Amino acid sequence: MFRVLEEGDYDAFQEFEGFRKEAEKQLKTAQAKYDKTVVEFEVEKAAKDARDLAAEVARQTADFEQRSGDRKNQFDEINGRLEEAKNNLQGNLNEIAELERRRDEDNDNVDAELADAEGETQGLRDAVQTIKDEIAPVLLSQGLDEMYAKEGLEYVAFENLRAARENKEAAEGVLEEVAEKEPALEEEYYIALYEKDRATNNEEWNRAAEHFFEVEERYNALMDQKRTAQEAFDALDGDMEGLQEAYDTAKQEREDQAQFLKDEADYDVPEFDPENNGPPSLPTDGEDDAATEGGEGEAAAEGGEGEAAAEGGDEAPVEGGE
Repeated sequence: MFRVLEEGDYDAFQEFEGFRKEAEKQLKTAQAKYDKTVVEFEVEKAAKDARDLAAEVARQTADFEQRSGDRKNQFDEINGRLEEAKNNLQGNLNEIAELERRRDEDNDNVDAELADAEGETQGLRDAVQTIKDEIAPVLLSQGLDEMYAKEGLEYVAFENLRAARENKEAAEGVLEEVAEKEPALEEEYYIALYEKDRATNNEEWNRAAEHFFEVEERYNALMDQKRTAQEAFDALDGDMEGLQEAYDTAKQEREDQAQFLKDEADYDVPEFDPENNGPPSLPTDGEDDAATEGGEGEAAAEGGEGEAAAEGGDEAPVEGGE
């Protein structure tokens, strides 16, 4: 182009200048379309991420429910035997109490029957304790399963809150960018409209209209970008309080479950940080066995004994009746 100017070929210069302006116009239009597309893509990506997370949660929930169901069946079978053993023991203690009453109040000669009944007591107690020892690791495993579920709920709540924060910040950034561009582009739009409306002949109108339509396309793309970002921002802004509350609740419930396992089974649950740890892993049978075979196993059995007693409901009368 500079060579053309040096040679004084202004017609060629005008031709080159026209090419430059047309290229610049097309670049501006393409950039406006691109910016609008980027915003729409980010909105759709956020929705897709949410769908993918929901699908993964559903898959892992199905795995967990199957595992939890198997564990419950195992627990129900052992607990059924425990309840029967406790009922047998309670019946024995009730029989002893009745025989003692007959002996003391009615002067009945029940010494032989009383001796037989008392001779059965220890064996019945041993049967109850044996089944309690059997059910203790199952109870701990159930507690670990419940811990997994609560960690999963906290992770989902954390991810929902994190994504909402990031998307809200992104929407705010787009709105700030639009706010910087909008005044100048709006002024350019109305000037182009004015020039089109004041054209006095076809040549002027065609030139002005072409320029106006190019500016209008960029202006509309910017307004679409603004609308999309504003809708995303408004929706996310309205959700933030609920998402924060959901996360705080899930975190507290997970901490409560960890404390329960510590109090009832003397089992220390590793600290869970959804940001650094990612989604929790489903406990394996090997992990369950390790939890009950180590130094914490006896304490776990003692904790399980308390829970079994609570679920059985008859343990207090058994202890008191002896």
